[in-house]
Amino acid sequence: MAKKPGNGRCVHCLREGVERNWDHVFPKSWYPDTTTADMEKWQIPSCIACNARYGKLERDLIGRLGLALDANNPASAGLAERALRAINPDVAKSEGDATARDARAKKILREMYKGE
Repeated sequence: MAKKPGNGRCVHCLREGVERNWDHVFPKSWYPDTTTADMEKWQIPSCIACNARYGKLERDLIGRLGLALDANNPASAGLAERALRAINPDVAKSEGDATARDARAKKILREMYKGE
């Protein structure tokens, strides 16, 4: 595991002298199960606030896209299952987690495009 990049410039907000951590260019959770273990996963130094903000957006996006993927296609193996698990209150670790998963599922349904 790489050491923390230390203080410096954030690649997202460009602030100087901020505490940084590693941000994956392509989020780890987006790799299908068929991804080889030795595949290099690029990381960039990001301030903690930007990493958290982008992480939240990435989780929301993969949750929505994962629901539209073919679970039987090796190119997306595991992604649809992870998206479904993220909105399933039955697999929650706590009551608060179950409530959050249920709210996430309802939000996605509420915001879905409903064609005529």
